[in-house]
Amino acid sequence: MVPSVWSDYWALTKPRITRMVVITAGLGFAVAVAAGESWTWLGLFGSLAGTAASCMAAAVFNQVWEREPDAKMPRTMNRPVAAGRVAPGQAVWFGVALALLGQGLLCACGTPLASAIAGLTILSYVFLYTPMKRRSPWALWVGAVPGALPPVIGYAAATRSTDLVWGAGESAWVIEHFGRVDALAWVMFAVMFFWQVPHFLAIAWKYRADYAAGGHAMRPVLDPTGHSTAWECVAGAALLLIAAVSPVVLGLAGWGYTAVAAAVCAAFLWGAVRFARKLDERSAMRLFFVSLVVLPVLLGALTASAWWAAWS
Repeated sequence: MVPSVWSDYWALTKPRITRMVVITAGLGFAVAVAAGESWTWLGLFGSLAGTAASCMAAAVFNQVWEREPDAKMPRTMNRPVAAGRVAPGQAVWFGVALALLGQGLLCACGTPLASAIAGLTILSYVFLYTPMKRRSPWALWVGAVPGALPPVIGYAAATRSTDLVWGAGESAWVIEHFGRVDALAWVMFAVMFFWQVPHFLAIAWKYRADYAAGGHAMRPVLDPTGHSTAWECVAGAALLLIAAVSPVVLGLAGWGYTAVAAAVCAAFLWGAVRFARKLDERSAMRLFFVSLVVLPVLLGALTASAWWAAWS
């Protein structure tokens, strides 16, 4: 079956990734509300729609930039731009429209700070992470920054009570409802940042032949033994454990959350160690599937902890 024009443009937006971005942004919004921020349905849904549009824009620009390596990899050769079904110029204008829509919605329904963070997410993903993928295995850590910013965007979007003021007295310049980001939002950022490392390296190990064909300087491509890939997974999982339990040290969460976070992160770390010991595809995919459970449990528990503190 030949994809339709509409399905091609929908595929350009990477809807599964966009769905995860919207959910994590929504959790960031919810944590800010639990901290005492007032909110409206328009603010919530407008901010989430703006975050979704920004994520979609980044996905479109990424596929335009990577159309040639995508065309060489079996896993991605059928993407609309790589396969030639959507012209690069048309895709770029589609991405620009989505980016402008996203920034507009976040400014109008959220805050200027949320819009600025979303704009930074697009720029860093497209102009830093995307070209770096073909040059350095450290691109994964660079790309983890925009990948971890959605809950920060959601948190900032909910903080309309905060103004930005320059100067003093009658000459002060004020941006009303500018927004802010507090410590708990940065904890969510750290959790998502370190989670991405073992999550993506596990799937990269499975598709290392594809990445090699596309000319990507992924760790599994540069080190076919898998040792550096596996131990980078272990490092990411260990740092995730530290980030996940940090709220109790900072006084931002109770011991109930900490027990849940420690348990799931310990299981994740054990999965990474097992992959490092076996270096086979089966253990890599087990680590990948465990990662799909770890992130929602951690962010969900952190959000629940914030609401429990607000109600108690």
